[in-house]
Amino acid sequence: MNEVNRVKWARLRKILQNLEEPKNIEEIEKFVFTNPSKKNRRTLNNYLAELEAIGDIDYDATTQTYQKKGIRNRVFNSKHDFEYQLDHSKKLTQRLKTNPYFVLDLLAFASEEEDVEAFHLLKHIKTAYREIYTLIEKYRKKMIDAGLADYDGYPKPILSYEFPVPPPKGPIPRRLPMMLPEPDKETVLREQKEREKAQKWDNDPKIKELVDLRDVIVGKLAFLNYKVTTHNNLLDGVCNLCPTSAVTIKDED
Repeated sequence: MNEVNRVKWARLRKILQNLEEPKNIEEIEKFVFTNPSKKNRRTLNNYLAELEAIGDIDYDATTQTYQKKGIRNRVFNSKHDFEYQLDHSKKLTQRLKTNPYFVLDLLAFASEEEDVEAFHLLKHIKTAYREIYTLIEKYRKKMIDAGLADYDGYPKPILSYEFPVPPPKGPIPRRLPMMLPEPDKETVLREQKEREKAQKWDNDPKIKELVDLRDVIVGKLAFLNYKVTTHNNLLDGVCNLCPTSAVTIKDED
């Protein structure tokens, strides 16, 4: 093991040894580095992210503290307190049971004025579900780069058949197929060109990458909703609508 790795692992062990009790990043920095600095803070953030990713520590977004895995546990004063917090979690995730693409685009682009629930669900995702939040940010950037974020309304179109089409000028008459007039040659050629254009768009590698990314995020959001609605798991993280004033949470000694 080279000297750089030796120093790193010594610091990681020191972090774990000192997180029997919850500590914020300033407290951790004091016992890891002799001289705090911006460079050392960046290094410490990387250490903590690595420990959190492998499941050795937990981060509490409410108190902004870190602690060894399995020590922190939320304890409620009453069943009513728990159910009050669970109701908040379900209100924010209930939209995930509808059109998942619609909800994803609300999370990625909607303001608080456009959709309160989606805006605050994103706050929970940002403060507790870092992988999902990173993917949503990646999706948002790719949609903007592709010029697809500019379309009004939700969900935003990606594949050719998802784009809005002009409505018919009048009601379509109910006729038998044999009574429909044969399309003229110009119409046939125009429709063929439109199909070819749509196929070329859908087969573009950038569009395929966007569709794949969208499906990955939707799958993760569906699982998050499943844990809340089916197994009564509370949303981790925090938002401005969290009923903290009505819920008392204690940390176990």
